[in-house]
Amino acid sequence: MAQYNITVDDEILKGLFSGDTGISQLLEQVLNQVLHGCWHSSRW
Repeated sequence: MAQYNITVDDEILKGLFSGDTGISQLLEQVLNQVLHGCWHSSRW
């Protein structure tokens, strides 16, 4: 099982409580960080 440390900035956290775009921004940031980590771990 993999473990990830995800960093989320203040603006995204505020967005979660202020409208519909907060979830999509959070998901985008999480996926980008996970994919970035996968890409770096699969390099030779």
